[in-house]
Amino acid sequence: MSMDSMTQQREECPAKHKAKPQGVEGRNVMYHVYFLRSISSPRRTYIGFTQLPPAERLTVHNRAAVPSTSRHAPWELIAYVAVTDKQTALNLETYFKSGSGHAFWHKRFVSKQS
Repeated sequence: MSMDSMTQQREECPAKHKAKPQGVEGRNVMYHVYFLRSISSPRRTYIGFTQLPPAERLTVHNRAAVPSTSRHAPWELIAYVAVTDKQTALNLETYFKSGSGHAFWHKRFVSKQS
């Protein structure tokens, strides 16, 4: 099948069947809201947004390359949420940083320290 016919087929598809944005190696692009806890100061937590895989983003935080988290490194990844829509991920990050969102994720994701 030629590229022209593939493009034509994609253009003829209804909007709900259009291909999602493709990332590296043809995978769908995912956006992540991730939750970190400081290993050196376990009461410190951090919420972030990234398009990178969360484990890669954790490495950046642990290299002290992020000014807002460098002081409390090293960090551990305690949870993340992955979605295909960037705006949804940004809205989730905003929610989780709000009072009720903070209470929700701390209750659900952060284990009690003894």
